[in-house]
Amino acid sequence: MAQDPMEVGEMQEQEVREVSDTSRSRWLDAAKRVLAGERDNLLCPEHGDDNLLVQWIPFESETGGEYWLHCPCCGAQNFILKRMNEGENGALVKDV
Repeated sequence: MAQDPMEVGEMQEQEVREVSDTSRSRWLDAAKRVLAGERDNLLCPEHGDDNLLVQWIPFESETGGEYWLHCPCCGAQNFILKRMNEGENGALVKDV
């Protein structure tokens, strides 16, 4: 018995949402690990096909920067914004 095309479309949309939510959750987990100081053995949140490369990119204004997380195998990437905190004497310090 053939399914109604509308039902098939709704099922496919639900599957895409579930995959997206899972992928997002894995990216957030990787971001938390990077902000906690981890840089090694971070599997790609998209496909798990390689370890992520992590690069710090400072802002020119010295108020922070971004971590660039990218997979050398599949090309998946994401960025984590990181602001500097004011330390003693108003000096900016990077939290790691």
